[in-house]
Formats: sequence, C-alpha cells, structure tokens
Amino acid sequence: GRMQAAEVLLERFARAAGLSTYMKFTYGLSRLVFFILWLNHLGACIWWTVVTGNMNDGGSGWKSRISEQLGTNGDEKVQLTGDNSLAFHWYLQGLYWSVTAMFSGVSSNPPTNSIELIFSLSFVIFGII
Repeated sequence: GRMQAAEVLLERFARAAGLSTYMKFTYGLSRLVFFILWLNHLGACIWWTVVTGNMNDGGSGWKSRISEQLGTNGDEKVQLTGDNSLAFHWYLQGLYWSVTAMFSGVSSNPPTNSIELIFSLSFVIFGII
C-alpha cells in the first residue's frame, strides 16, 4: 500500500544521495525501537489488567502496594477516561514494570501472589525471546 510506496520512494532518494546503507540501517533500527516500545505498551496494558482485576489468591499484590504509595485505599475504580492523573500514574507504573522486566528481568515491584508470579515469569521469558 502507501507505506510500501513511501518506502520505495525513500529508498530511491537514499540511493541517489549515496545514503542507501545508512537509510536501511536507520529504518531497521527505528522499526526495532518501535516494536520494543509497542511490546512494552502491551505489557503495561496487561499489567494494568492483572493489577486492577479481581484475580488475587490471597497475597497482598501490586494493587495494594501501589495504592499505599499513592495514599489511596485501593478500592476505587481507576479508569482510563478523561484527564485522570491517577490512571496515568498507574499506567506509568505498568510501563516501568514492563520495561524493567523485559530488559533486566528485575523490577522494584516483585510479584507477591501466584497470579502475579505466573504473569511476571511469562513476561520475562517472552522478553528473553
């Protein structure tokens, strides 16, 4: 489609300017960076689902720990609508967790119940691949 046509046009321009190799490298690198950011966004969204869901087997969990940090009781519904700074903070917590878990396998928010542990292990193994 249009992306392919733009790619061909960019390739022709780069070849004419003698930058073909650099353009291919830059294009490939930018695709990789975008893919990694997208995967971390998905990780943050799944983390959000695990944290805000009712899947808890008795451990205190990420939700209670983060609610304690924020000075809330954890019972309020955090929705991603409008200008909600609390929801944005929770998303950033998830994104931080996702990035640290994918790249280092370590996080400042270790899992405290089996649901979080299974999710964390799956994400770290996926990050290794």
